[in-house]
Amino acid sequence: MNAAAARKSRTALAYSLSGFALLSFFFLVALPAPVCARTKPADTRSVVMMSDIHFDPFRDPGKFSQLQAAPVTQWESILNTPATPGQQQQFAAMQRACHASGKDTDWTLLQSSLHAARQQQPAPLFVTLSGDLTVHKFACRFYRMDPHGSRAQYVSFAVKTASFVALELKRAFPHSPVYVALGNNDSSCGDYRETPGSLYLRGVARAVAADAGAADRAVILREFPREGDYDIPLPAPMQHSRLIVLQDIFQSSDYRACDGKTDPAAAHEQVRWLERHLAQASAHHESVWVMAHIPPGVSIYPTIESHRNVCGGEAPVMFDSDSSLADALVRYANIVRLVIMGHTHDDELRLLKPAGAPLRSDGHDEIPVKLTPSITPLHGNYPAFMVASVDPVSATLQNYSVFVASNKTGKHADWSREYQWSAAYGMPDFSAASVAQLVARFQADQHGSSPVSRDYQQWFAAGEGKTMGPLLGFFWPSYACSLAHAHPVGFKACLCGGSMPASHEALEKKK
Repeated sequence: MNAAAARKSRTALAYSLSGFALLSFFFLVALPAPVCARTKPADTRSVVMMSDIHFDPFRDPGKFSQLQAAPVTQWESILNTPATPGQQQQFAAMQRACHASGKDTDWTLLQSSLHAARQQQPAPLFVTLSGDLTVHKFACRFYRMDPHGSRAQYVSFAVKTASFVALELKRAFPHSPVYVALGNNDSSCGDYRETPGSLYLRGVARAVAADAGAADRAVILREFPREGDYDIPLPAPMQHSRLIVLQDIFQSSDYRACDGKTDPAAAHEQVRWLERHLAQASAHHESVWVMAHIPPGVSIYPTIESHRNVCGGEAPVMFDSDSSLADALVRYANIVRLVIMGHTHDDELRLLKPAGAPLRSDGHDEIPVKLTPSITPLHGNYPAFMVASVDPVSATLQNYSVFVASNKTGKHADWSREYQWSAAYGMPDFSAASVAQLVARFQADQHGSSPVSRDYQQWFAAGEGKTMGPLLGFFWPSYACSLAHAHPVGFKACLCGGSMPASHEALEKKK
């Protein structure tokens, strides 16, 4: 996610609501129930899910030239050497020059998070990373370190950075396929900027293919270089199931090609590619997981911060330029069992459903979406990841636990379980029906004050809920409506046409 935009939206929103800074966001309590791996049914399989690592190779500016000259297989030894003289002062100067809003994941935090994930589940069936491997403000940082760097040198270092993260994931889980999606910060020419078929996509394809394993390497090397997409079967014992991965930067309302121009053709091409592959899976009676980075639908923070009068006819701010991606997925809701995303850095859920359709308790024609919390603590949350259990027959996400670090640096951090899905919400699984029932309860709770709404609020931003979690309640009606509406009209109908008060009116009363 664009760090400056997120910082501005959250800070402005927090001050307008209560005078608190929303750069630090939500939670605390850890439930004393046993870990997911001990309570899951015997026939499920465990997977590790991570997102938004945002690794910073510039944290020690004195090591940049070494990293730039070395292959990624040697980066670990370089990063393990003592800090160079003046590291803190040089890094602080870079932060100021690049107008950075906080600190992303350094080598210490990356090691800590991967070690903790491996401790919780040393041999998962597979691992997912739903985008943003790369530090925010990458271009500014690179050209500050190498002011005369060529375009080719920039792309080479960007490829190395993403490839290093992929390599470390594979080192942590050498016997499990690791499936990687790219995010808006993973590109060849800046945040939200990319051109299909770029040198960056071609370079990163090799790392993504190596992580997935020999069985899928040829497919990824063939498909990924165009738009960062690929379609592969999920490993046994998953039955008749596939994973479709998208680099959905092309769908974003902020997307531009590397020349700075809009390029709707790239988004249309990607949706057509997705529809072809979903149609093939449907013809073969296969279940599908989809992984991308940016969730479709309403982007609630800028919508609230900019005081959009949705009930008065103003459009909410949307993550995607249009609803094509969401609509394509919903057309195949009978086979899409789960969508995995990230981007917001928060622990969230969504529900995709047909435009204008009401919520259904049976989950028919609906798709559950899980937004995986981030490793980076940039937006105020503590670093977190998920360990989940999956039913290999139905390809249903059965349960999951969120594990959170005791500090934001990873140094001497203890990682503990924050909560478990089934214990927290009393749901049998993370299916469309379960998510639909939970979202319906959220939307019926006008003030966000019910126990289930409060639980969601306190776990929303990993590790920060006890301090800042109640702030979500100030704009709860808008937030609850955003969970199940990928279309502006549906969002408006939910917010303004039912019993829930308009969020802006509620916010005014809180001032």
